[in-house]
Amino acid sequence: MLFYRVSKISKRKNQIRFDKSLNSVLIVADPQIQGFRDEPPGILGVITRWDSDQYLSRGFSWATRAVKQNLTIFLGDLIDEGYSASDSDFELYVKRFKNIFPVPESNALYLPGDNDIGGEGSERVTDRHVMRFRNSFPVDSAFFAGRRFQAAHELEKARSDVPRESDIWLRHFPMIADSTASKLVFSAHNHVGEVREEGMSKTSLRHVSGKFDSKYIEIIMPTCSYRMGVYQMAYGALILGNNDDFHFVPLHIPGRFQFLFLYIIICLCWLFFFCIR
Repeated sequence: MLFYRVSKISKRKNQIRFDKSLNSVLIVADPQIQGFRDEPPGILGVITRWDSDQYLSRGFSWATRAVKQNLTIFLGDLIDEGYSASDSDFELYVKRFKNIFPVPESNALYLPGDNDIGGEGSERVTDRHVMRFRNSFPVDSAFFAGRRFQAAHELEKARSDVPRESDIWLRHFPMIADSTASKLVFSAHNHVGEVREEGMSKTSLRHVSGKFDSKYIEIIMPTCSYRMGVYQMAYGALILGNNDDFHFVPLHIPGRFQFLFLYIIICLCWLFFFCIR
């Protein structure tokens, strides 16, 4: 990576800075590590998977150093070919994923996405897919800093153990704004960041500060992978205050394709000058 742009959050004249004394959470959406079937065969596929893995790994490493999080939340679509993968390939993908995102399981929550267990189009969610995912990524809800982070399990409709109340709801698919919910919601899936706030028009991803139980706010996280073909990628930092307040900070990361094109141009120029010598 040539650079990272750090987003900052300000409230009045006081700037919030990340340090280990904060109750901070890092939010990761739609990394979708690339598989074997949909990538080019041979050495080209090896290179494209390696480049994507390196981008994710370096971006996550930078975000971790910046946020110094106590908890990491993955909002689903962890593996691009998770649903269609054989059991042996799925194990390889899980190993790659955990090498890219080295987080202790005690400090991480993992939601499944439709790419992991199905649930979109003709890909039906089955017990086999759910159990395979949960055997590798067992934890999806927790109490942290006095707040309950609860997975909504919208893809696992048969589950009856989901509580009716939570401080922070975690979903893979965005939900339709509900002004009666009075909850903070984090979701993903669309690959493009967005903020939906009660009483306001939806906006692009931005800094959000508020109080718990004051009004409905849903933050739809963008993907953190350049392979999803969107212009802006980001991680998210959630800071839990001591006065029922919270602050969300988007952590934008640079694109990749423009640098790949630059590398190609440099190589072509080098070959041109080499040939005419």
